[in-house]
Amino acid sequence: MLPANIIESPQDYGEQVDYVLAGVTMLTLSFIGCAINITAIVLLSKATVFHTSFGYICASHLIADSGVLHVEYVTEEFLRRLGEDVTASLAGSCVGQIALLFWFATLHSQVGIAINRLLAIARPTLYK
Repeated sequence: MLPANIIESPQDYGEQVDYVLAGVTMLTLSFIGCAINITAIVLLSKATVFHTSFGYICASHLIADSGVLHVEYVTEEFLRRLGEDVTASLAGSCVGQIALLFWFATLHSQVGIAINRLLAIARPTLYK
């Protein structure tokens, strides 16, 4: 019996190339997304015009998005090497829960932004 990392046939080689290409693509996009989100957070904190409830909700949205991307960036390589069995393990469950935490924070922030903009448009005299 050969170890799992030994290529047994050309078809296995093609599948491994696909997995590596998908992993590199995920890592690249996650890194670029994190860099853009962190840059936007820094710019939001420096711009005094965004020191309002809208700016704080936008910052929380960017932080949650960065969390989702960071989970993908950090864990992608480890989970790919562990194989398909990792989803049934404790580590896979923990990573999934953390990713869902950030994902739901992103969704709640998006709803908060929508409500904030609705109030700003519907009642401009009451909105501060």
